[in-house]
Amino acid sequence: MELVKLSRWGNSNAVRIPKNILNKLEINTDSSEVEFELELNSNNQIVLTQKEEDKNYLATLFKNYEVSESDKVELDWGEPKGVELF
Repeated sequence: MELVKLSRWGNSNAVRIPKNILNKLEINTDSSEVEFELELNSNNQIVLTQKEEDKNYLATLFKNYEVSESDKVELDWGEPKGVELF
């Protein structure tokens, strides 16, 4: 068991998770942010669950989208002005 402190962080409070715990969970925060879901269980214990990364996020956003004829528009952007490839 690790002893941690609740500290002020701006207008919020924060608990730092020790690196050895993150290593055991194979959570790497060096490259990007990691999101967690937080809940309070029936024993008044805080439970953090790592949110799974949605690799098909864009597909999820558009899964119920139906293309209409008004969506099928070709735009004229003019002649190339630089080194664009067409």
